[in-house]
Amino acid sequence: MAESISMELNRVTLTPPPVREFAEQIETPSIDAHLDETRPAQAQYRVTYRRVGRRRDIPPLVVVAAGADHLAELVYDDARKYLLSQDVDVVVDLEAMTGAILCGVNSGGQFTIEALA
Repeated sequence: MAESISMELNRVTLTPPPVREFAEQIETPSIDAHLDETRPAQAQYRVTYRRVGRRRDIPPLVVVAAGADHLAELVYDDARKYLLSQDVDVVVDLEAMTGAILCGVNSGGQFTIEALA
């Protein structure tokens, strides 16, 4: 029985992998080139709050952020401690250099953005 198994194993043939045509080959960019294209430039911003919740005496926030989404996360972390609402969203518009804090369907505040560097 062992001889029949070894004879069957000797009959195994390997098929070579298929060869792709030149048009089907995919050119993959290097990781560094991909990161350079997708990584937003970091900049330093000063966020001056007009109002957060019912308070108007919030000190300005100076941060280094990599794009609008990152800046919105940093503003969220800073403004969250002044708000009672659990449903908080932050919207940042870097073209208009303004932003808004939304608490559900109500306004939780507004702020202006200044690019420092």
